[in-house]
Amino acid sequence: MNEQTMKRQRGRYSASERARWVKQYERSGKRIGQFCSEHGLIQSNLSRWLRQSRAETTPSLVEVGIAASSRLSAAATAARVLLPGGVTMEVPSGTDAVWLAGVLRALQPVAG
Repeated sequence: MNEQTMKRQRGRYSASERARWVKQYERSGKRIGQFCSEHGLIQSNLSRWLRQSRAETTPSLVEVGIAASSRLSAAATAARVLLPGGVTMEVPSGTDAVWLAGVLRALQPVAG
């Protein structure tokens, strides 16, 4: 680690710098410890930036009513949820919203 990196670790990063580090980490596909070590970052800082970034981009859940259709049985009504990273979920009508919110948070990609 060079002197400039050491000084930077003690300093503050701007919002745009933090966002750049988060994006670079997510694209790297590396473990957080390895990435931080290679780039002279403090792991707890990057972890905090990741949590903050995810909190800002976590979508809200909205209740949607489904109109009955003669072509669909009540058991067949579902919503299709498309998530980043190509994950698709079929969510049956009547699914508990709190449970679904937890599942959606768990499915958020860790590395972009």
